[in-house]
Amino acid sequence: MAELAGKVALVTGAGRSDGMGWAAAHALADAGADILVTAYARQPLSHTLDLGSVAVLAREERSGDDAQADLGRLCAELRAKGVRAEAAPLDIRSPAEAEAAVALARASFGRLDILFNNAGVAFGAGAFTDLTDDQWSGSLDVNIRGTANVIRAALPLMVESGGGSIINNASIAGQRALPGLAAYNTSKFGVIGLTQSVAIEFGGFGIRCNAICAGAIRTRLGDLEYDFIATMEGMSRDDAIASIIQKIPLGRLGTPQDVAGLVLFLASAASGYITGAAIPITGGQELL
Repeated sequence: MAELAGKVALVTGAGRSDGMGWAAAHALADAGADILVTAYARQPLSHTLDLGSVAVLAREERSGDDAQADLGRLCAELRAKGVRAEAAPLDIRSPAEAEAAVALARASFGRLDILFNNAGVAFGAGAFTDLTDDQWSGSLDVNIRGTANVIRAALPLMVESGGGSIINNASIAGQRALPGLAAYNTSKFGVIGLTQSVAIEFGGFGIRCNAICAGAIRTRLGDLEYDFIATMEGMSRDDAIASIIQKIPLGRLGTPQDVAGLVLFLASAASGYITGAAIPITGGQELL
């Protein structure tokens, strides 16, 4: 299958082998797209679910060198599929870094057709009145402003390339509020508003913009969220996952590959008349 041959994709938040960005990069490469993958790479790189007044259940630190090594491994895997691939560190909160990433796409590939805005954080859990300014700014600065930074940087090259597809990773929490997640909910509702705004303003340039709204997906960040539920409910992680699965008609958690399939569809001509949509990928979780 080479339906994306000759196309170029930028995937943010692609630095975890068990994550949605990594899986999406593979799916796009399998369809023939050349890929620029990015991830946050600072010294140290922390991946923490901020649980506010409840607890911080997990903290993982790795060096920026380790993060870039993971991106390098992903590039090697993508190149083995016969496509071109490059990698760059990217803090999406920085407009300058977003512009530098797009400049690399221009220099390496000469065009940009697909943007999967996957990078995001899960700051802002706990009682609404207990949320700190840092929790609010962490959610809004990364999930909304950071996503907007990458879109703003990418749009000129996408317009030059004759159009394209922007895919923003929102959440089921952007379609209906989940309890105890006010800052995160707000940021993901904002991602959907941003998605619709870009769809309206840039449809005339042949640019589509859609959001994916994932439910319970089995990733490293997802495991931290399940730990949060377990702590709140006084149960084990396995029991917390089982309680979630009981509310999913398809009877299982989603996988990064499930999300990657939707990303591929939205990147392809098969979705050519879809823009401004917020598409749930939840196994039917919201139905129960």
